[in-house]
Order: sequence, then structure tokens, then C-alpha cells
Amino acid sequence: MMVVKYFLKKNLLAVNALIDKILENVTSLDRKSIIDGCAFIDLSLIGDIIVAMPYYYKLFTMLPNSQKYFLVTKKDTSFLLRQLLLNVELDISFISVNMRKFKYDPLYRYKWLSNLPYVKYSIISHPNRTEDMEIVAIKFPSTYKIAYEGEMIYEKRKRRKNLEKFSYVIESFYTQDIVHISQHLEVLFKGIFEVLFGNITDDFELNRSDYFYVLKKALLNFCQEKDYIVVLTDTSAPYRRYPLNKWQEVLSHIPKGTKIFQIGLTRFPLEYPNLLDLTGKTSLEEAMAIVMNASLVIGNETGLTHLAYLSGVPTVCILGGGHFGRFLPWLEFEDIVKCVYKPMDCFQCGWRCKYVSLSKGKVPPCISNIPAEKIIDAIEELDKIYKIF
Repeated sequence: MMVVKYFLKKNLLAVNALIDKILENVTSLDRKSIIDGCAFIDLSLIGDIIVAMPYYYKLFTMLPNSQKYFLVTKKDTSFLLRQLLLNVELDISFISVNMRKFKYDPLYRYKWLSNLPYVKYSIISHPNRTEDMEIVAIKFPSTYKIAYEGEMIYEKRKRRKNLEKFSYVIESFYTQDIVHISQHLEVLFKGIFEVLFGNITDDFELNRSDYFYVLKKALLNFCQEKDYIVVLTDTSAPYRRYPLNKWQEVLSHIPKGTKIFQIGLTRFPLEYPNLLDLTGKTSLEEAMAIVMNASLVIGNETGLTHLAYLSGVPTVCILGGGHFGRFLPWLEFEDIVKCVYKPMDCFQCGWRCKYVSLSKGKVPPCISNIPAEKIIDAIEELDKIYKIF
């Protein structure tokens, strides 16, 4: 069945490519006048966007306001960058794209591209150079197309053929281990700066105070109260969810009378006297405000967990081994985010688990076997430092 799906997908993409060539020959889609500006393409998930936000902020405060800028994002992540650049005095247009339609619906793709200007640069502005980002950057009407060579974690899927379609490829660096994403972001944004301005700058060597400043400046909505903690029981990938019975054990050790907000999209029934279950009841903006105003956040590794410690909230992260080291542990933030994990010799497997089928939602042993006691110990450790309870 999988072979049939793969065959159909490949043939559908080939037919789409043929239709594109026909449309290009009979329309003026690629013959617009060039405007002085560039398009930044970032179709990352929320966690990746959050970690990249200080780099975007630095770059956009340096860009000349005489040019036109476009940010191409997923619909559900455009809010993050809109808020970040709210007070930046540049002419910025935000464009969302439905990638499923863009890839398989020639009419949608043609209409989407027809509404775009012809710019000087189209840039994949995140080191996680996914196939979707490549497709949009290559199709975007522009003179020069720029991409990052890629993170080590995606080395086996780098698609060298597609890189040949870019005018300039910002060189990455490789080690035997996964390198923290902030290092890739630093190299990428220095490379973008060099392309746009013709010289190199050290302004993208950011520290924790830059994260605290940028995220709070962009995203903090003040709540009436801060005497609560947040539990993040959900993740975008089901296999990263810590088991329900162990979550329950953790909550049983939270001091009685503590107010707890539970946030997520997937129903995950926990019992605690003062627990307010907000699962599926908040917008992204509301969830972010609740997280950033909490006195403690306990969560699986997910975007909102990263938002918590990067905005100064004491955080316990339940960490699996698939991409260990890409986001966490992060030495610069080790006093404010305690990572709880079970070391195994298969760490950094890229979520290609040899023990269980992740595609069926099975939780791998590097997460399911983490003792609840380790999370309780991490909470107590943070409480001693930050007087949470």
C-alpha cells in the first residue's frame, strides 16, 4: 500500500511540474518588473519559530526601510512573527500558504504565485531546510534564491539536487553529534546579512538576555494573576507524550492548594483539586500568555515549553532522545530549565526508534521509562531556587 501511495504521489508531482511549465509559457508570471525587496520563507513549527525569533528581530532592525519585505509562513505561526515585528518600521507583508494545495493543486499554486511581486531575493530563513520550504523558495518569483546547507540532523535528507537550484547556499558545519539549533541560526543569519549587505557582522551572537528581551517585548500579554503553574501534556507528535499514569503521579506530589492550568489540544484527563483543564479551549495567543505568566511550567518537549524558559519562566522539560541536544539541554539556560530524561545508547536516532512503532503513536522507552520521581526532584530543585510554592 505504501509503495502505491509513493508511486501516485511522485506521478502527481510530475504532472504538476508539467502543468507549471505550460502555464509559464502562456502567461507573464515570470516576466514581472523586479522590485527592490526580498521574501523570507519559514514554514517551521512553533518551537522552531520561537527559538529563531531573536535572530529575526536583530535582522529586521538592521534592514533598510526603503525596501519591501515578505514573510511566508504557515497560517498558525504567522501570529508569532507578526507580533515580533509589530513595532519594526519596515514595509512587511505576511503571506500564508496551504502547502498541501500548493504541492498538488496547480490552480491554487498558479493563483498564489500570480499575486506575488517579482523580488530580488527569496530566502529560506530557517536552518531546517524542509522540502516544503525548498518548493516555495524555488517557485517564488525572484532573481536570487538563497538557502542554508542544512543541519546535521537532516544530513541524510538534504536533497543535493534541489540545492543546485539556488543561487547561493550558505555553508553549514558538521560534527558527529547534533549541534544546538542556535548555532545554526547564528551561521544562517550571519550568512543572510552578508548576502544582503556584502559584509559580515557579529550582531547575531545572542545570549539569554536577548531571548528574554525579545520574547517578552513581542509576546507578553499581562494576566491578572501569576500564582499558578502550567502543565503541557500535549505535543504535535503523539509519541513524545509522557504517559498519563506518570503525569498523575507527578501531580500527586504538587503541594495541595496550587492552582494548575492544563493546556493542549488533545484530551488528557488528569485529576487534581485545583486543576483547570483548558485543553482545546485556548487560542495560541491565549496559551502563550498563560505560559509566559506562570510561576512554573512542566511539559513535554514542545513549542510552548521552549517559550516558557526562553521568556524567563522556571521550566521542567520531559525530554526524549530522538533529537537530543538540538533544543535541549541548553547550557546557557540550565539554571531555569531542568531537563528530565533517561539516557540510552540510541540517543539522537532522529526519531527512528528501534523499539516501538512511532508511526502508530507508540511512546518510545526514552520517554515512557522516565521515572516520575525525576520530574518531582526537578520541580523541588527549581522551587528551592525560585520559591515557586
